[in-house]
Amino acid sequence: MFVNDTIALATGPTGIDITYDAGNYWEPVSDLKNFHTIRKSKKGDLIVFSGKTGKIATISAKALTEVK
Repeated sequence: MFVNDTIALATGPTGIDITYDAGNYWEPVSDLKNFHTIRKSKKGDLIVFSGKTGKIATISAKALTEVK
């Protein structure tokens, strides 16, 4: 899921990964496991991860763009 033109997130059974260069290089963001979907709000900067048995986590897109 792209946050902007160059930053994207991916999630799956082994954790959450991020790229700052449109997918050429990926690095782990978190070892939170078993999330299966990512959605970004249409308005605002909320990103929501969801997983098995109702598991939910959130992060701000602004926080991700300010990291690098």
